Amino acid sequence: MTSSRKPRRAPEPLDAGTTREEGLAPVPEPTRAGEDVRRRGWFWHWNALVTQYAPLIGLKGVGLLNSYTVWTDRREESPHRGYAFPSQQSEADFYGEDRAELITINKILVALDLIEIRKEMVPRVDPQGRRWKVPHNFYRVKDHGDDFTLSTPDVLRVAELAAQDRAVYR
Repeated sequence: MTSSRKPRRAPEPLDAGTTREEGLAPVPEPTRAGEDVRRRGWFWHWNALVTQYAPLIGLKGVGLLNSYTVWTDRREESPHRGYAFPSQQSEADFYGEDRAELITINKILVALDLIEIRKEMVPRVDPQGRRWKVPHNFYRVKDHGDDFTLSTPDVLRVAELAAQDRAVYR
């Protein structure tokens, strides 16, 4: 069988007395741009989140955890320090996802002890200027140690949740 590829050209001859290495462009010396001070086994979360939990929570679950981590209130004087508080609808709109699916993913994250959800009544003003108190969720990503791994009880909690809520079978 003959190849349809063109034959390779022979390399250009070097000037007399020049070696192949001397004909190459110089390689710049490496420079250090910064120091990676992250702990091994951690990226934005524990490596176990991707290697063990992702099959249960999916990429959307990993993304939702990352979102809560990014939006966590870190202001010293804030009464909501340590919590992220996007509305379910704003998260769904931002990511182009269904609100009901994000609610289901949150239930799974709670069952796996990855997040805590605290509900509070917060004041809102409607277009007519009336003040209302509406329920709002505050999300805290739980900080687990380096030995954090998926266990049989974790999986069973998700199975029990699925027995109560068919949406978990997403």
